[in-house]
Amino acid sequence: MFSVSGLMKNFLDHVAYNCHRPKYFRKKAYLISSCTKWQEKTVFTPMETWASGAGFLIAGKLYIEMLPFPLNEIELDKKRKKIKKAANDYYKKISNKNKINVDIGSVIIHHVFRTLSKIAPGILKADYKYFSKNKAYEKKDIWYIPAKVSFLKYRFAHFIERIIEKEVSKIVDHEKMLNHDGEYRNRL
Repeated sequence: MFSVSGLMKNFLDHVAYNCHRPKYFRKKAYLISSCTKWQEKTVFTPMETWASGAGFLIAGKLYIEMLPFPLNEIELDKKRKKIKKAANDYYKKISNKNKINVDIGSVIIHHVFRTLSKIAPGILKADYKYFSKNKAYEKKDIWYIPAKVSFLKYRFAHFIERIIEKEVSKIVDHEKMLNHDGEYRNRL
């Protein structure tokens, strides 16, 4: 309802870990949706959020409105032309080697997940292993992979990281954190 299909939502939920441990840098994604006109603005949000969080560069989006009854050939030809143009545009974008443009949100997310996995390495094992392997706990670490990140973005993300670390440290049971190995669920 006004979003991706249930099947796509299940897929995104199953691969959501890629937003904690992105690996698709320098890869390009093209998002395609076929739905009614009332969903056009919202249908891309979950796909775009996941793809950019996983490291993809969004190379474009294609929305084709499809009604649940037969369309005439004139209308179908308009849609075919739109698809062909989108395919040509995508081909041009994947042929172009763009530099990675790191936005402030991506830098903050990197710092937050790095901090949370450092606070709870026994619970967030895969995240901790990912960040350790990539030397993310070293002072010189700025982002997931070498990329140009402005000093202001880095400093702001570092500031947010310190706040997260302080606030999370206030609310967790440190003894249980140290002695826990694996997933943890609080009981209310």
